[in-house]
Order: sequence, then C-alpha cells, then structure tokens
Amino acid sequence: MVLDINDEAPYFPNPPYIGTIEENKPPGTSVIVVQAVDEDDPNVDGGHTDLTYSLDDDSNGRFVIDKDSGLITNTMTFDREGEPNEYNITVRATDKAVNPLSGTTLVTVRVEDANDHRPKFNPLEYTASVPENAYPAFFVTKVDATDEDIGYNSRFEFTIVSGNEPYAFYIKPATGEILVSGELDYETKPSYTLKINVSDQGMPQQTSLAFATVLITILDANDHPPVFQPDEYTISIKEDVAIGTPLLSLVTTDIDKAIQTKLWFTVVLGDPANIFDVRPDPNNPSVGILYNTASLDRETVDGYILEIQAEDADGLFATCVVIVTVLDVNDNGPHFVPPLYFGSIVEKTKTSQFVVKLNSYDPDEPSNGPPFDYKILNGTVNGNFYIEPSSKTSTTADIYSLGSYDFSYEVKREWKLWVQVTDSGNPAMSNITVVYIEVKDSENNNEPFNATMTIILNAFHGHFEGGDIGKVYYRDNDFEVDENGYKILNQNPGVYFNIDPNTGQLSVQRDIPMGNYGLFVHIKEKSRKDSSKLKDAYSAVNVNVRNISETTVSMSTTVQFVNIHEQAILVGDYYNKLQETLKEIYQVDDVFIFSIQTDLENLQAINVQFSVGNMPSIEVLVILNEKRDSFAKIGKNIDERYVNSLIIYIVKKIVKNLTSG
Repeated sequence: MVLDINDEAPYFPNPPYIGTIEENKPPGTSVIVVQAVDEDDPNVDGGHTDLTYSLDDDSNGRFVIDKDSGLITNTMTFDREGEPNEYNITVRATDKAVNPLSGTTLVTVRVEDANDHRPKFNPLEYTASVPENAYPAFFVTKVDATDEDIGYNSRFEFTIVSGNEPYAFYIKPATGEILVSGELDYETKPSYTLKINVSDQGMPQQTSLAFATVLITILDANDHPPVFQPDEYTISIKEDVAIGTPLLSLVTTDIDKAIQTKLWFTVVLGDPANIFDVRPDPNNPSVGILYNTASLDRETVDGYILEIQAEDADGLFATCVVIVTVLDVNDNGPHFVPPLYFGSIVEKTKTSQFVVKLNSYDPDEPSNGPPFDYKILNGTVNGNFYIEPSSKTSTTADIYSLGSYDFSYEVKREWKLWVQVTDSGNPAMSNITVVYIEVKDSENNNEPFNATMTIILNAFHGHFEGGDIGKVYYRDNDFEVDENGYKILNQNPGVYFNIDPNTGQLSVQRDIPMGNYGLFVHIKEKSRKDSSKLKDAYSAVNVNVRNISETTVSMSTTVQFVNIHEQAILVGDYYNKLQETLKEIYQVDDVFIFSIQTDLENLQAINVQFSVGNMPSIEVLVILNEKRDSFAKIGKNIDERYVNSLIIYIVKKIVKNLTSG
C-alpha cells in the first residue's frame, strides 16, 4: 500500500478572479468567493486537503476573507466617483498538514457604479431663434446634461415640462435636441420659454434638481400679404388736372412688421388707356401714390373703377379699389349737329325765307352748356342773312334770308356763312361752323346745250334688280327749273332702258345683261322766259353694266376724301383720274372702283370703295399708307373743283344681298 504524503500544494484552478462590489455598500458585503484545490488524498489523515484562506495583500485593509469559505468581503464603503474603482488583492490557500503547503492567486475587485448622482444641466439657460415658417423637424437647439454615474445610470431622458403650448416643439428624449413640431406664428406668439427636465435610466431613477430654461425667439417671416387700409377709395378730380399730379395716397400695412420688403404697385384693372400709375412714396415705401400719366377727358370717360395691386418681393399681394370721378371743366365749346349746314333759298323772293335750323349740344356738364348764343361772324352782305330772335331756344336757332335783299341765281349761286355758337360756361367756349346756302333759280331763262354722260351699274353676282338709275344730263344754267320733254331716240344693244318723258329719269329692266350700252336722248324745251323760240338738245348716254363678285366686295377697301362741301358725288374726269392714280400706286391694272358716295355723317366727305385684284385689304391699306401723299392730291383737287359729267350708280341692294347670303 502506498501512503499519500503532502506533496501537492493548493492551487486556484480558474484564474483570473474578478469580483465586484457596488459603491456605497456597507462593510461585510460579499464580493467574491475564491476556492483552491489540493490534489493530495483527502482520505489520509493529516489535513493534507483541509484548506484555510488568507490575504497576503488586502489592499490596505479594504478587504477580508473568511478563512474557511474563501468569501471575500469589504471592510469599508466605496465611492466609485471619488476613489480608484478597481483593487487587486492576493489570496493565499494553505493546507493543514504538518508541513503545510500553500498557493496564491490574484483577485481583482471592481467597484460598480450605483445610481447615486442626479443628472445636471450644463448650462442651465439656453437661447435660440427659429423662423416662423420653419418646417417640422427643423433643428432649433440642443440642451446638454452631465451625470457622474456611468452606464444606464448616466443615460438621459429629456422632457419638456412647460412652455410648449400648443406643442410647438419636440425634444428628442435621448439627445436633448429640440425640433419644430407644430405651426409657428410670429404674430400670435413671438417667443417661447421652455422648461426642460432630465432624468437618468438608473435604478432607482434620478432626476435633475433644476430645470433647464430654453428661450426661443420666433423670427418674423414674410408669410402675410400687404393689406390696403382701407381697401376702397373714392376720389373726385377735375379733368384738367396736370399730368403727373399726385391724386391719392394708398396706405398699406403688413402683419410681418419685422420684415422690410419692397412693394410694387400696379393698376391691374379699369385703366385700358393707361391713364394712371402708382409709384411708391419715396419717404414711406408702404404707401403708394396714384398719379395721372395722361390727360383726362370727362367727355370721353367720366369715371374709372381702378383695381390696384400691391405686391411684395415674395409675390404676396393685396388689391384695393379706387373709384375715380372725373369732374367737368368747361373745356368744350358747343358742337354743331350736324357739323356743317346746307340750306337753300329761291332768288327774287321778297319775303324772308327760312334757311336752316342751327342745333348744338355741349358734352360738358349742364352748368357749362346751354343756353347757347348763336352769332353770324361773316359771309353776309348788308345783313342779308340773320338769326331770327324769336326762333331761339336754349340749344337751337334759325337762320333766315332778308326779304329786302335781291338774291340772284345768275349773280351768285352760293353763299357761305361762318356761324359761331357760345356756351354759358365760365370761361365761355365757342365753336364755328359753315353754312352753305344755295340760291335756286326761279325762272327758266337759259337755253339747254348738248352733253354726254356715263352711268356705271354694278350688279352683285351679275344680278341687277332694275329701277331708276339717274336723270339724263344736259348743260343748262337753270337746269333745276327747266320744263322739258324727254325721249329716247335710240338705244343699242337691245331695248332695256326707259325714260320718264316729263322728268328725264332713266330706268332699266331687271337683270340686264353685263355689257356696254349706248342711248341717244332728245331733250325738248317746253318753255323759257323771254324766248319766242324753244330749243332742242341731245344727250349721249353711255351705260356700263359690270359684275361685282362677293370676293371683290369682301376684299375691298374704303378711303375717304374730306373737305368736299358740294353734295354731288365724285364725278367727271375725277373717276378716271382716281382709277389711274390707284393703278399707279399699286402697279396693277386690275383696280375696281365700285362705290363712290357721300358720307352719311359728314356731308363734306366722300367714301370711295375699291378693290385691287386679289390683294388682301390689309395689304392695300399698308401700301396706301406708304404712298398716301400721291393719293391725297386727288382729294385736294376734288375739293377745288366741281364737275358733274359722270354718275356712279351704286346698287342699293348690294348690302342687302350680302347680308342675306
């Protein structure tokens, strides 16, 4: 039998040994149990495997070990934040043999954190600013805290305690970042004072003793349009106000008081002629000054309803309405209606004869209008024309001829009077018209002479409705009082024309074929004063019937000759001269004149309607404008002469046919 001897020293089988103790634990708190192993035979007496434990290094008495169990406990209370938080001690295990053996191991004791400190804000006060139009999640600021503990004991949870009505901001619990979460409005709430609390996540949880204060200033943003104060204005201005006169100050306000932005003022409606403009007041950019940029005329437009817009740099705008009443000043003389007058008297009449009734209206207000005063300025001889006092009304007056004056058709066939009308305004305003007075022959004492005439008939789509086409022409100084008999001696080709034997009025049958026709008419005097022998005269009549197409009419252009006071239409060699001039202007031969007639509103104007081949009317007008000087010469000649050897007959049914399809 082999007996065991104590030849194996105890040893610690599972190094390293690390024990922990929480700070602030009282003395005697278990730290770690360390046990050694002895491989001697435990069945042999002698205490070879009975072990006792001791500390070779107790870290200056901070720890003790139970000699039997190997339980290490503390002898003092630890503070992790104030002392070293890790200690090394040496544990010895010794057997109880006569010749004891021992072994040692190193035990590391770590002091664990206890949640014994409250978190603290650093600093306690914060300031920040944010635009009122900041979007959600916009970063505002971050609050910071410290905690002397570690681990979960130093993990923070931030919360907003107060000042966040109504939930304008959000704080990230873990980081302390404050973000925008709601709608901000500088005008409603310009600042927030948030109280922030911080807690740790230890057990038990610790909370800061003092709240952090965060002052957040809301920055004004341009999120409101300007506003007119008031938004409707009413003004009255005289029509003779000077151009550029300040008329009205338009005052705007803006809730965004902290924002200074430029305003642009615009008249957006109610001013199609661009009479008005609005410019910023140089001393106050929030005020717009309404000006007139052109002359006003109450008689043209007596009022305006302007819509004016004020727009800031970000496109926000407001509108207001300005009602402008244009006040009258006496800037118009009375207007003659019609602008020119044509009258007639019969020669050798010994009583006063009515000539014309003068009539006027004044576009000014009644206070600057009637009653009107009429006055003949010149054109009379020995008062042979006068204004009859008894005929006067507030707006009219009659001109009469003097019965004692010997008017003679053979001496002077036309009188021309200049007549003035004056209103009752202050200062008074006047206008002048011309009265043309024809002296008519009273007796047939001139013999007739042969003549020729041309009549042009325009048939729309080749269709002529028939009827009167004009009176046969012959030369006679007392043409109007002649008593003649008329007879067509021959006509060629065909027999399409008739003549009234007493009046000389020619007529034509319906749907006469297109072409040229010749008539030879006999004029026989029936009577003549102081003549024992009556005379025969003859008139050669040429009739040209020509087709007018719808295209020709639709592509036609109308020009007007003015200052032609004779009531006759464009006649004689002027037709040919006009046609030749038009050909020269347009460099074509295909010029078609198909309407020449006195203007219905202006008796001193003649309207000429013509077409130029297939040239569009707009092109005709452009060329006409470029060469208007040569065209104007025709109008001047027409104004200076009076010839009546050509009649242009205008088919009265053209317009009717066009409108009926």
